[in-house]
Amino acid sequence: MHGLSLKEQRKLLEQIDCGNKKHDNRQRLKWVAGIAASIALFIVAGQYLLSPNTPLETDYAEVMKPYEQDTADSDNIQLLLSGDRKISIDGKETQVDYRKEGQVKINKDVEVKEDNAAQNKETVFNQLIVPLGKRSTITFKDGTKVWINSGSRIMYPVNFGKDKREIYAEGEIYPDVTHDVSRPFIVKTKKMEIKVLGTEFNITAYENESDWQVILVNGKVTSIPQEKKELTAEEKALQTIHDLMSGKLNANDYNRICEKA
Repeated sequence: MHGLSLKEQRKLLEQIDCGNKKHDNRQRLKWVAGIAASIALFIVAGQYLLSPNTPLETDYAEVMKPYEQDTADSDNIQLLLSGDRKISIDGKETQVDYRKEGQVKINKDVEVKEDNAAQNKETVFNQLIVPLGKRSTITFKDGTKVWINSGSRIMYPVNFGKDKREIYAEGEIYPDVTHDVSRPFIVKTKKMEIKVLGTEFNITAYENESDWQVILVNGKVTSIPQEKKELTAEEKALQTIHDLMSGKLNANDYNRICEKA
């Protein structure tokens, strides 16, 4: 994570968020005061942000819904590869690393290989499912690393496209995106789409929660429906049911939001 010391990174990834307000034992990523002071963007985008039949939601549903049964009860982290292969991974934390040669490393020990046919197709999806009480990281071939929190899942193509890198997410993730001007990195959730070039940010988009949020650590993001705004460092936007507020964000702002959530 660029710009953060090792100590700050550990605090960021190991703490839980806002007093564990929910009752599902989900651990959240906590932004301690020193790190929160560097946060540049906070967006809450609730279910009211988009109408039920927008193209974004349709696109998301087409990709995610056929795989909903794959999230059925399991206490282990699940990695779903092409060819209906499912790898169940024990332990509270998992590291998944996609190599350029086609190998997939799990926890630096176990190595599997994607099908040759799948490697030549952009539309073949893999999926990483992280149940409650577990966490995982995934590193893509381009070097982009994503932290995936408890009760979350992401879907992603075996190969990113030539003009974009696109993933689908449900729950909470923290991407640290490798800069590539020619291929923006796009994260799609059911109600929100984030487009970046090279940025560290946090997305929370749990299916059973009404609030959807993005926290930008550094860089800039664009294409946030429906506002279609571009936000950069030192800016914030807070979407409520009533209106959209914008201005500067500091650690006190974030602490107040956490206390009220």
